[in-house]
Amino acid sequence: MVFTNSIGGEIDLNNWRRRIYNKVLTKAKLGKIRIHDLRHTYATLRIAAGHNISDVSNQLGHHSVKLTPDVYNHWLPGQNKSEVDSLDILHLTPHQSASQAHPETLPNKKAALESRVSY
Repeated sequence: MVFTNSIGGEIDLNNWRRRIYNKVLTKAKLGKIRIHDLRHTYATLRIAAGHNISDVSNQLGHHSVKLTPDVYNHWLPGQNKSEVDSLDILHLTPHQSASQAHPETLPNKKAALESRVSY
């Protein structure tokens, strides 16, 4: 038991929600949020920030570190990075025109391809 009532026993969760949790939500001008939603928010924020997945998993009390990325995979930094990077193939400079970006549309394709900027 992490938290106890005033006489050392288990907290009555319904009483705690009514007396404390719901009042905190109201004061913070939040709608009804389940306690479990706060757990997911905490985990998501940490994972999206790039925190160590093992530390997050440990704090969540997961039985296996593998469970954490299985549940929160869509929030891991760098997900879909290769798909997004593939859109950057042209390596456009800020001043390139559409015809420079797509040299195959120009009459002189070879000259256009040679003028393409690459990094």
